[in-house]
Amino acid sequence: MSGVHLSAVHGFAVPLRRAGAALRVAGTTLALALMLAVPGAAPAEEAAEPAELAAADDHSNVPVPAAATQVTRTSGSILRELKAVVAAEPAAVLSFYRRELTRRGWKEDKAGAVDDSVEIRRGFSGAEGTAVLVLGRAAGPTTISLVIRASEEVVAARALEQREAERASRGESIADPEFVKTDDPEAAKRGERPRPHAAAYPIPLPQSAESVTFDGEGGRLAFTSGASVRELEMFYRLALKPLGFTERPRDGHVAVAELAFVKGGEPVTITFAREGSRVVVTATGGALKAAAR
Repeated sequence: MSGVHLSAVHGFAVPLRRAGAALRVAGTTLALALMLAVPGAAPAEEAAEPAELAAADDHSNVPVPAAATQVTRTSGSILRELKAVVAAEPAAVLSFYRRELTRRGWKEDKAGAVDDSVEIRRGFSGAEGTAVLVLGRAAGPTTISLVIRASEEVVAARALEQREAERASRGESIADPEFVKTDDPEAAKRGERPRPHAAAYPIPLPQSAESVTFDGEGGRLAFTSGASVRELEMFYRLALKPLGFTERPRDGHVAVAELAFVKGGEPVTITFAREGSRVVVTATGGALKAAAR
């Protein structure tokens, strides 16, 4: 009985060993498959970066992709608007405007940003004013709308520069009753050249000047005006240059609006401080003392 039993056991042992080997091979194959399926076991492909769009070669200072079509521009004293379409992903178009607007001195505003299935909306601010960019996600090309709104100060400065250019084309000087305070406002009506009221002071006064005080010994001139700070700054830049004054660079650490000039080695600093609806203008410096002697 024992011999039969041992033979039987021996007969089953060989198939069992073969089955074990097969299981070990299968287990190794399964383990390798599981390793490949585990996240991080094999490097995943990174998302492709949006293709960089090139800028069109234009001189409007309002960027547009070179590949854009249906480009329309409107421009006014306050608003400038660009509309276009471009065959590119919205992400690529947004990247383009971030790059090009930053190059032009604009800074992106995080507040009010929109990024949904309909559109991407971003705001920007700069020395010129504010800008709003809207990229449409409709099927097909990405639509572009860029609206730039000039600030009140920029609008006033442009108007003043335009009037000054018009006067220069007619051969007229800054000594004009429209801007410079005169002793005799009726002189122009009589066909006479108005004498600037600034003849009584070392520097010109704008026509809007009121409550004028001047201390020649202390080198201080002050007045109030209903004009904007930007208008007054532009007035003095235009009025002092023909009189031999040279503007000096501003001190970037000064908190108030101010201009600095020099004439014959003598300085004059003009500050502009808004108080309610008016601006207080104060000029100080050796140039005022020298003119009062």
